[in-house]
Amino acid sequence: MKYKSVTSILLIVFLSEMWILNDLPRNTGGGRVIVKLSDGKNQVKVMDWNYEGMDSNKNQQGPTIRYRLPDWKTDRFKLILEIENHPEFNSEYTLAFRQ
Repeated sequence: MKYKSVTSILLIVFLSEMWILNDLPRNTGGGRVIVKLSDGKNQVKVMDWNYEGMDSNKNQQGPTIRYRLPDWKTDRFKLILEIENHPEFNSEYTLAFRQ
């Protein structure tokens, strides 16, 4: 009887819907969001997207991220959202990571 070798591969995919909110009391012009992930030591650009101008207090749905995470040796990572030419609008979210 022949036995075949089996190798396990664990793929972890980060999945997130992107939204932008204009919570200012005025309308805003469009812009560009740069999406990055970081394990604290390494940072990787995942995507960017251009959003349209928005009325005040409105949400706008962006794309959905589907990104295969690197083999990080950490228990948390950051989702970093940078708004081009508007660093005051940047956001970071710390997320738990378990393999």
